[in-house]
Amino acid sequence: MSAPPEEPTVAFPQARRGRREPRPSSSLISSSITATTATTVSAPLEALERDEIRRTRWFCYVAFVISVVAGGSLGWLHGNRTAMQIMLLAIAASAFAVAFMLYRTRDPVRFRRPSTALGWVVIAAGATTAIPFFGAFSPAPVVLVLGIYFTGLGKSPRMAVVLYVLAAGVQGAVGLLAITGLAPDIGLVQAGNLDLRQQLIIQGLVQFVFAMTLVIARLSRRAQRLAVEELEREVRISAHREALLIEAREQLERALRPGHGRFTGQQIGAYALGSVLGRGAMGEVYEASATRPTSCGSSASCAPPRRSTRPTSSACSRSASTRCRTW
Repeated sequence: MSAPPEEPTVAFPQARRGRREPRPSSSLISSSITATTATTVSAPLEALERDEIRRTRWFCYVAFVISVVAGGSLGWLHGNRTAMQIMLLAIAASAFAVAFMLYRTRDPVRFRRPSTALGWVVIAAGATTAIPFFGAFSPAPVVLVLGIYFTGLGKSPRMAVVLYVLAAGVQGAVGLLAITGLAPDIGLVQAGNLDLRQQLIIQGLVQFVFAMTLVIARLSRRAQRLAVEELEREVRISAHREALLIEAREQLERALRPGHGRFTGQQIGAYALGSVLGRGAMGEVYEASATRPTSCGSSASCAPPRRSTRPTSSACSRSASTRCRTW
């Protein structure tokens, strides 16, 4: 936080009777620095949140298309009837969940509500119903990989873990039931002539892909956040440098115009400030004219001594000297 402009030094002692502007307290400075830091930290998070809302909207469109295509293709597939009915119900529920998510993405405040997670859970649960129908050894888990990666890029790591556990749990349960023979394999794509070791290796690879998808998504989220924060930091540094450059340019222009200063024309006490008589590291010295009767007369314009920034009492005399003249 930059300090307020210094009060000009006037050539009359009476001119310093003007009220001095109060300097900001240390608490005000610290609160301003805290507010600036909070803005720097929250701005990248807000940018990532807006990006997540846009990605969620497009994901809902893609999920709706997948649901329509999957539902339309079930009539041409001769799979287990019970698994097909469950999948159709899941597709219908997923369609309502997609509409719910699209409604939440219209307002960031509604999107932040915890109930938004219900839409993700319903969509993920609907996608897992494709595993019993198509089979644990079918390409159906590819859809789950897509969902795990997308939710892993989101703001909430808890939601990403929940959806990962749901997808990996259903895939693992259906695969183990088919491998151990505790339940018949009703999927369209079955293990066939694969032995037990090959089936276990395939299911292990599927689980490994699920886990690595979640890890990659979370690492991508972290890298994205760091990149946005670095960009925000560079933008602020550039803006600060530009502000310093503008201030330096203004000071140079004022230095090139010695007869005019920042406070020229202002009224301080009984005196009106005129041209700048000199500048130094501590401030500026101005010529002053009395606007009402003073010890120097009704109207006076005084300059300080040649080598002094503070006028002496002789500078406020009625004599027609070079330092004080009356009219």
